[in-house]
Amino acid sequence: MHAKKRVLFKCWYDQREFTWLVPLDSKAKIIVVCPFCEKEAEVDLNRYRESYVEVQRGGSEVV
Repeated sequence: MHAKKRVLFKCWYDQREFTWLVPLDSKAKIIVVCPFCEKEAEVDLNRYRESYVEVQRGGSEVV
């Protein structure tokens, strides 16, 4: 079973908001369909991913 996250979208055509379940291991681009007007849109999820840098430090032990 794949983990999924519910993401909030706003339709480009009728401006109504809806949610969509997106697999966390999904591709960068997905096709979503508005449940109200049934228009399709391609969404690039990489634009909205948070980037972070993890800094790891070793101990400064003197022998």
